[in-house]
Formats: sequence, C-alpha cells, structure tokens
Amino acid sequence: FHQDKVFRRRIESINKEQDKLGKVDKKILYQGYSTLGNQWKYQGYEENPVMTSIRLLAIAKKHGVSIPQVLIQWATRRGVMVLPASNNPSHQLSNLKSYDFTLTEKEMASIDALDGKPPQQLHKERDTNEVDIQFTNHASDGPVDVFWVDSDEGHVHVGSMQ
Repeated sequence: FHQDKVFRRRIESINKEQDKLGKVDKKILYQGYSTLGNQWKYQGYEENPVMTSIRLLAIAKKHGVSIPQVLIQWATRRGVMVLPASNNPSHQLSNLKSYDFTLTEKEMASIDALDGKPPQQLHKERDTNEVDIQFTNHASDGPVDVFWVDSDEGHVHVGSMQ
C-alpha cells in the first residue's frame, strides 16, 4: 500500500525535465519494494493486509484475476518498476498475465486511496522476545541444544530439539 508519493512526484518532475531536454535515456525509474505487501509480516501482522484487502479482492474478482495481478498492473501504470520474485512457474505466468485486463481509472484511484494504511484490526503487537524456528534434526545421535545469542554475545540455552 505505501506509495512514497513525495519521492515519486520528485522523480516525475525530474523525468519531465529530461523529456524537455530530449534526454529520455537519463530518466529515473522508481522501483517498488514489496509491491505485494510482504513487508507487513515484519510489522506484526498475522495476515498480509494487502492480500486480504476487501477493496483489492473486489477489483480482482470483477476482472477474474488475482490480487497480485491487480497490484502489478496498478503499480506499473503508476510508473513503478515492479520485480515480483517467484520461483513458482505458475506465479511467474500469472505475473505476466497482469496486462491481460485493464483497470478502470476509478479502480486505479481506489487503489491509490489505500495509501499505506492497512486495516488496524489486523495488527498484532509482536513480542520482541518471540522467535519462530523451523528445524529438522537429521543427526541420529540425539537432541540438538538451541541457544540464543544476546546483544552482549552471551549464550542463553533456550531448549533442546529432537
């Protein structure tokens, strides 16, 4: 959702000047970061509010596409260079099909209005001492001890894993 509007307006201004000077090869491309909203998981959200947005879901359903396809088209039409990372071939193909439909200007404005403000009710305060670990012990010689290294480089034993 966050759109860095001030920064993007500055880039647009510079690019217009480059156009006037005939220097189209000197334009600045704005690259979107986390266009599909993955950054929200690091801010205490259990679910990605971008992928659960009722507004985005309604737009996607109207066109028979996915929310990522809507976002990729919206961002590129707003002059943002989008690099959606995926190792999944079906996601890659879906990303390419983000241009097989056209968002209306009203839909574009509706997405613009989201402006980095996710629904507050989804926010969960994150315990800074909480860590999620996924681990598979392939050793056959017993449990593995798990330690936390604190800011003073001290080691705290937090448990054992089978």
